[in-house]
Amino acid sequence: MGSEANVGRTWLWGYENVNRLDERLLALARDVRDFGLRHGLTELSTPKLALSEEITGIL
Repeated sequence: MGSEANVGRTWLWGYENVNRLDERLLALARDVRDFGLRHGLTELSTPKLALSEEITGIL
């Protein structure tokens, strides 16, 4: 859960962009971050990422 910025070509995780999520969704986004931190998954625990073919906001 997060947002994609077309101008800057970046992805911002919802736990960093808190003004767009209600508290339940924000808690889930933080769970994703915490999972990434526990398991060394930088793509999940880095708040802002450059968009690429592998990192997109499209499911």
